Amino acid sequence: MAETMAIDMNVLCICDFQGDIFRAYFDQDYDMEAFTRWYLNLDPNRPDWSTVETLPRRSNDAGYDADTAEWIGFSYSYLELRTGKRGDELLRLAPFAWMLKAYAKLSCVVEERAVEILMGMLTTRGALKSS
Repeated sequence: MAETMAIDMNVLCICDFQGDIFRAYFDQDYDMEAFTRWYLNLDPNRPDWSTVETLPRRSNDAGYDADTAEWIGFSYSYLELRTGKRGDELLRLAPFAWMLKAYAKLSCVVEERAVEILMGMLTTRGALKSS
């Protein structure tokens, strides 16, 4: 199982900010699977936000809500900071559909603990090396 790490408030603010970004794009009716793929593949040194307008819009029966989008955004950010993996790598290890299933099971767990559980699940699947 992954070792628990104390996270300071600055790191949590970064994760919260990414969660807020995901919620905002959900609120603008973006398809969150497409948005997540686009966002996690952005070059962090030279992000090109102009291409976001080309992303598809969400259908009303998408199967997730704003809280789900925010949780997924927060969790990807936290996983990125905890594992040192880039967003595109995390997307391969934990695709959007997998994160949706994880949200269904972990949404009632404190976010920091939920990410610890996600890391354990990814380690069990062989996606992350055990520490």
